[in-house]
Amino acid sequence: MKNILLLILLSVFIFGCNKNSEKNIEEPTNPLESILHKMDYYVRDSISPADDIPECSFYEIHTNILSLDRNTIFKYITEEINSFKPNYPDKPDYDTEKKTVRLSIIFSILSTNLVPLKTLFLENLDTNKNYLSAAWGLAAMGRDGIPYLLEALSNPSEKIREMAVCGLAGSLGSSDIEGSVADKIQTALLPYLKHQSSDVRYHAIIGIGKYCTDPDLCAPELLDRVQNDPEIGLRFTAIRSLRKVLDRFKIDNSEINNIILNISNNDQENELVRIEAKKFLKIPITPSDPIRRKLLQNNE
Repeated sequence: MKNILLLILLSVFIFGCNKNSEKNIEEPTNPLESILHKMDYYVRDSISPADDIPECSFYEIHTNILSLDRNTIFKYITEEINSFKPNYPDKPDYDTEKKTVRLSIIFSILSTNLVPLKTLFLENLDTNKNYLSAAWGLAAMGRDGIPYLLEALSNPSEKIREMAVCGLAGSLGSSDIEGSVADKIQTALLPYLKHQSSDVRYHAIIGIGKYCTDPDLCAPELLDRVQNDPEIGLRFTAIRSLRKVLDRFKIDNSEINNIILNISNNDQENELVRIEAKKFLKIPITPSDPIRRKLLQNNE
């Protein structure tokens, strides 16, 4: 897995709303192809859904997709999802990556309107044909797709189980998912917090932050990732997820606060992890802060 922390930072700075920065390529005249062409600009070194598109560009893509005939979009999705088989988690070729990102963006836009394609997603998930896009499609369906992702956690294929974890963590409409459904997601994701794949751990950390129903179970596991995960980016992410859990349940735990405080004051700790630890504790980061000075020096 690429350095997650780097992706988080670069996504903030690389893409703005200035059209002059986009690739100077003549766009096709077909309405759908024109939209897909614009999506290609946001293909990254990751086959995860492209959720870091600038708001202005995403709004334009969103509006244009929804303005198209639904049958046209469904026909495209069906043809595309059946046209390739991603070799997850290996590095895909550009064409595979482009198709996957295109689909993930369309899925996130259509959301629950994807329900008519449920059979297509299940067929691709069950047959191990294009389980990557199938998982993202079910995830975009939110509550309608979650039961199938939970069921996929018992699939004999390890890769499908891993993608089910990623799909559960990325499910849309999380504010509507609570009670017994959220409890099932929490139970399903907790064991994957220590998975050998950093990509799977990342999604499990994100998912626990969104769907935790029992902080007595979630908080200690997230704190373990904060302290012990070998990936700096995942420790960074775990701090954020832990803060979400504590805020949601209005918990102020002095023991956890002291551990995070020690991290923020540890000169041997990664600077960005220390900054996130300070944010966790709501400690202001001033221009004279040694951490901030070091970051500025590294960027010179």
